Amino acid sequence: MEFTQIDASVLEISKPVSVPLTQGNVRKSMGIMREIAKAQLGAEEPDKISAADQDGETAEIKQTIAGLDAQLKIFDDVNDYVIDVLKLTKHQQQKLDDITFTQLTELAGSIAAHILGIADTQPTEDDQKSNGQ
Repeated sequence: MEFTQIDASVLEISKPVSVPLTQGNVRKSMGIMREIAKAQLGAEEPDKISAADQDGETAEIKQTIAGLDAQLKIFDDVNDYVIDVLKLTKHQQQKLDDITFTQLTELAGSIAAHILGIADTQPTEDDQKSNGQ
């Protein structure tokens, strides 16, 4: 598992804090970035801001919020799909937060491939050679 080191000296924590790069932490981070962007915009609902407020900075913040909303929707949709199709228990659902988003999307893709009868295999060395890779 990958980790990032966070400087938390402002909290008087002398050593960097090691934080795992799980999809749960990434999703939480996107959510807080969206809320910070909304606060910078000065409104809880950025889509209700008048056209007169559409200066460059405001437009950039709104674009950031829209991007984060789209990414959070993907996280939620993939999580919901895996939970629903596999009928995960609450305990199993909590474990989803401990894997990376890549692992989650690979799992969702594998589930979908099996259900749809699509081959869920990695290309062999011969396949790669025949494709000129």
